[in-house]
Amino acid sequence: PQDSLKYVRSLMERLREANARLDATRQEVVDDASPAFEGNITLFGKTKEAQDAVGDSGMLVPRFPFRIGRKSSRDEPDPLDVNDVIVEDKKPFQVSRNHFAIEVNGSHLIVRDRGSFNGTIVNGRSIGGRKSDFEANLREGENEIVIGGAQSPFRFKAVVHRHLQDR
Repeated sequence: PQDSLKYVRSLMERLREANARLDATRQEVVDDASPAFEGNITLFGKTKEAQDAVGDSGMLVPRFPFRIGRKSSRDEPDPLDVNDVIVEDKKPFQVSRNHFAIEVNGSHLIVRDRGSFNGTIVNGRSIGGRKSDFEANLREGENEIVIGGAQSPFRFKAVVHRHLQDR
């Protein structure tokens, strides 16, 4: 059963990713000859609730995709959970259990909403939730990511340091 849960977890994450991509109205095709993203990103909490998730001094994102979602309301860990950062939220929830991911898309980083109920706000632009667009680019330097609606207390600063290098 323990081994089976690993496969089911992977399958469920792939299904969520496929559904989010099918719902998107536009899809960008990345040319294989384009430069690959080289660099790093650090997440900082702009609010106490966000700092509780990533620590007072922030968190260097160790790999991509990097997934963020709400802690399950169950006492035991959710066996289908694939989040790298777990956010503690209370009713009425702003954060979905599988809320968003930071991913590499060719030469840049994107935030992809993973089918959340309230959506995600990236640099003032709403994605996910009731919107038909599920992706937003992160720019070099400082970015703001809000998990949930405009009044959400889960506000992060994402600092992207990058350089481009041809493959």
